[in-house]
Amino acid sequence: MVTDYRKQTNLIEVEEVTTPIHVIGCGALGSWLTFFLLKMGFKNITVYDFDKIEEHNLPNQFFMESQIGKSKVEAIKELYEGFNDNDIDRLTVCDRKLTVSGAKKLDGIVLCAVDSMTARKYIFENTVKNGNVDLFVEARLSIYGAYVYALTKGMDFTKYEGTLYADTEAEVSPCGVSQTA
Repeated sequence: MVTDYRKQTNLIEVEEVTTPIHVIGCGALGSWLTFFLLKMGFKNITVYDFDKIEEHNLPNQFFMESQIGKSKVEAIKELYEGFNDNDIDRLTVCDRKLTVSGAKKLDGIVLCAVDSMTARKYIFENTVKNGNVDLFVEARLSIYGAYVYALTKGMDFTKYEGTLYADTEAEVSPCGVSQTA
């Protein structure tokens, strides 16, 4: 298998990144993000999601029609193994919700890609605000654009906390789906 990741060395020395990377949520953002991180050569990636693939996930998530009904994290692992059958030890999958005690034990980098504001707040509070995570990155997509928040341990979180709102306040798309992801 080809493991020459020098093409992106102008951006980052992937081989030197030993920090654990945790992707929480494996939907529209998380499924693609996990795959791209693996394809770039990052190691020590753990992805968390408790959801299963449904037909409506296919247009914007990195899954195949044949994977409908499967666990999202197991499907990502299966897809990645299809690309790299000899280099599968860089990905760990957790097919469950992240508990408070589990979140507080995380270290390194957390990439938050969940689909509710309630979950974002929970993950933020238990990983970086009251936990051990050094870098917390959270992205949001809406019908008007995208937002990316990057927080480091010890910084003032007041401004970020002001962006968190109730799930009931989320935008609703023309098809009736809440736009919090």
